[in-house]
Amino acid sequence: MGKEKKFRLRDVFLKYPLLDKFRVSGLANLMSIGVTMIDDSFRATAVISPGAKPFVIAVNQSRRPVPIANAPSCLFAYFHGQMVTLMALAPRSRMTTIASNSRDGEMIGRAADQMGFGTVRGSSTQGGMKAGRELVRESNDDRCILFNVDGPRGPRHVAKKSVIRVAELAGIPIVPVVCDGRKNLTVRSWDKYMIPWLHSRTVYIFGEPIFLKEDMNDDDREAARATLEERLRGMDSRLTDFWNVGIN
Repeated sequence: MGKEKKFRLRDVFLKYPLLDKFRVSGLANLMSIGVTMIDDSFRATAVISPGAKPFVIAVNQSRRPVPIANAPSCLFAYFHGQMVTLMALAPRSRMTTIASNSRDGEMIGRAADQMGFGTVRGSSTQGGMKAGRELVRESNDDRCILFNVDGPRGPRHVAKKSVIRVAELAGIPIVPVVCDGRKNLTVRSWDKYMIPWLHSRTVYIFGEPIFLKEDMNDDDREAARATLEERLRGMDSRLTDFWNVGIN
């Protein structure tokens, strides 16, 4: 007697593409609404290094007019599990992020579009070259690039080489940023995805920019990648210090 096949809801959506389109669209709308609720409730504290100040125009002002005249472009680098970082950056109309070609990436991309971000599709595993070229074109239009350095599948907190390559081709510096909420919901996933509670205080740290050398070789790129990873991990380890000193 053959082994009974286990029912999976995922298989139903794969069998009926139209139903799956409704699912993706509905979940994207829910993500956008949920993010907006968190966005409106945030109380943010930002620690901005002197070198990062020219690039950080505003923090947590997505719904307020923000002047952008003569603001330089950069690549904001963050960990995949801290994608909530994106909500702190403004104006969103000047920010472009990357969403994978997967079904989950489709939801994230649609939600990002609804929130006002620009998006390109691709990842380090699918469509990476095309997405990289599109990101470079976006930076040439004086936009900033948002890049999760350890996505889309990890390992967690290990920076990929692609972040250095994109910044190098775009000719822009890399600004590392980390965040933490006083109270979070942590998803059981490889990246330990963080969702701050409503009305929770959130802390952001913007580190010193990493300016890449011209005419880099592979050793230079690896050194820059290691520097970025070390800087992000060091900043991340300092986040709990802010709650220990009594930030409300």
